[in-house]
Amino acid sequence: MKIAAALLLVGSSVITQAAPADLSRLIVVGDSLMAGYQNNSLRGSQQVHGIAAVIAQQVGVPLALPLIGEPGIPNALQLIDVGPPLVIAPLPGTSAGRIDFLTQPMNLSVPGHSVQDALTLRPGFPPQNLTDLILGFPGLLGGISKSQLEWAEALQPTREEYLS
Repeated sequence: MKIAAALLLVGSSVITQAAPADLSRLIVVGDSLMAGYQNNSLRGSQQVHGIAAVIAQQVGVPLALPLIGEPGIPNALQLIDVGPPLVIAPLPGTSAGRIDFLTQPMNLSVPGHSVQDALTLRPGFPPQNLTDLILGFPGLLGGISKSQLEWAEALQPTREEYLS
């Protein structure tokens, strides 16, 4: 029976590889890199150039991002003077958080999350951190709180791929 199951898995693997990938409902789970965290900040103007957004653009599928308002969270760094000495400082101001609290993000990546966090960490209300801002809305408005992987499952991606 084990051999038959192994052959079935090998056979289905070959068929899967031959078929084109259906990425029409792309869901991304990850940490800083996949979230588009750049310049020590999660910031809408940078998120749209993050690796997950670029992949979605290249394959021609939409990817709703949990865009964070300027100057980012934490505030993005800016070059003040090339020096010497080199002077770098945070942008002035305070972000209001998510630009659109009603958009369900399909990029569920949260900077700083570990695998354990992706499995178990759920957002709280009122929003206090990036986990709350990224995973909390719009779900918390309806009393729903899910981890990255719980959201990924609920949002029903068209195909599962794991990058390491």
